[in-house]
Amino acid sequence: MKRLIIFTLGVVLLMAAGLGLLYFSAEYTGTTLLMNKSIETILLGRLRVCGQEFEIRILVSGGETSLEYEVRGDCHYDVALTVKGGRTLNKGD
Repeated sequence: MKRLIIFTLGVVLLMAAGLGLLYFSAEYTGTTLLMNKSIETILLGRLRVCGQEFEIRILVSGGETSLEYEVRGDCHYDVALTVKGGRTLNKGD
């Protein structure tokens, strides 16, 4: 009886470890939609998310673009935009 309990506990622990490895090694895809709702044209933009960097060039007022990136865990983002009037906007977490 004691052997059966130990065996069952061992199998459960191995299954839990396997699921944990599967979760942390899985890759997922994220999508971001960048919409220019300002009255100015974005001349240059940079989005850094999950350690990947994307450059956006000339996004007119009312325009939009989408970006796909790989998600491998907890991610942070940083956005920097330069508009036609010369202002620079920065946002991040």
